[in-house]
Amino acid sequence: MKTAIFLYETSQLASLDALIAKWSDGGVAPTIVSLDAEIDFALEKRGVPFVSGKTLQNRASPATYVRAEEMARSLYDDERMSFLKYRDVPLADSLRFSTHVYLVYLLYYVDAVERFRENAPDVKRFVVPVSVAPVSKTSDPLAVEESKMIHEAARLVCERNGILCEAHDMRSSALSVKNKRQAFVFETKRVLFGVVLSFMNAFMALRPRRQIRIVASDYWKSLAPILHQLPEAELILLDR
Repeated sequence: MKTAIFLYETSQLASLDALIAKWSDGGVAPTIVSLDAEIDFALEKRGVPFVSGKTLQNRASPATYVRAEEMARSLYDDERMSFLKYRDVPLADSLRFSTHVYLVYLLYYVDAVERFRENAPDVKRFVVPVSVAPVSKTSDPLAVEESKMIHEAARLVCERNGILCEAHDMRSSALSVKNKRQAFVFETKRVLFGVVLSFMNAFMALRPRRQIRIVASDYWKSLAPILHQLPEAELILLDR
């Protein structure tokens, strides 16, 4: 079965020989598809034949952008998302732009993978290495989905055309241990920060109250309605 391997992170080049050996079929090497300019340069330097993503450019970029915007709008304006509102403030709006950008890239890669399939009808299996880039807990809310974007694009194309799609995990046990250790260190730091912050809040609560000082450059008529609510306030006017 003819296989195509999609590379999109430079770290995946370290396992290229193992990938080629694993997915060679009867002495026929798999087709390497590069979706990154640095990978293009590295493969050219090593003399490895490949298909560059430059030849798989999006054929309908404006239409794709508009479609992604329509999809994001229909998702967040749906009645079923109304539970994400508080006092008529749509809390999901903070994710709207991130979702739009994610969909733009996803549709771009779907189009690129589809174009490769059209140019290589003899390929019956797509292999996408799993991303080894660490995803921080403080990253974008869609960071995990973004790390799986290439595989998702390949999966959608394969399902539509009856092609086998496989994800290949190249992460070693040592890397898994390292990631777990980093996650443990992060959680420990966050817990310690929370403890220190609690002590600081308790210390500030025990301090005696000080007079509130208002430094204002606005007119008196704007301040008058609220001053009676602050009997201990000190008012300093910077304007007549």
